[in-house]
Amino acid sequence: AIYSRKNTTDPKRAKPWMAPNGTSGMHMKEDCAVDAGHVWRSKIDNNVWRPTEYPDGWEDLGPVEEV
Repeated sequence: AIYSRKNTTDPKRAKPWMAPNGTSGMHMKEDCAVDAGHVWRSKIDNNVWRPTEYPDGWEDLGPVEEV
C-alpha cells in the first residue's frame, strides 16, 4: 500500500475514527481516536470497531475540548 494510516496513543493528537482498510488502520491497545465529539482509547488489539458502536472495546476519555 502506498498509504497506511498511523494511529496515535496520545489523546491530544487523536485523529477521527476511520474504518480500517484490511489490516491497515486497525487500532491496537492504547491507540486513541475521536468519535462523536469524544476521545476514545482502545482497550484491545486489532480493534476495528467504531467506539460508539462497540463501547466495550474503548475507554471514553471525555469530550475533545477537555482532553
